[in-house]
Amino acid sequence: MVKIPAGSFQMGQTGLVEPLSNVTLTKDFYIGKYEITQTQWLKVCTGWWPGAAPDATYDVGDNYPACFFPGSVTGQVKTEIYTNS
Repeated sequence: MVKIPAGSFQMGQTGLVEPLSNVTLTKDFYIGKYEITQTQWLKVCTGWWPGAAPDATYDVGDNYPACFFPGSVTGQVKTEIYTNS
C-alpha cells in the first residue's frame, strides 16, 4: 500500500484534457501499489458483485486485473488480498 498525502493538485493534461481541474484531498489515504488480479480477488471474495464480473471487453483471465469492484470494498478485504497473494 502507498500513502497518498492530503494536498492540492491539478488533474488533467494540458492540450489533451482541458480545462484542468483543481483537486484537493483533505485527508491522507492509502491505495494499492499494484493491481489486484482476478485470481487474487476470487481467493478472498466468493464471487463478483452483480454487474462487476469481468467480460471480453476488458479481458478475462487469472492474471488480468480485477475491474469494477465497488468503492464500498473495505480496507480489510483489500488487506487480505495483498496479504494472501
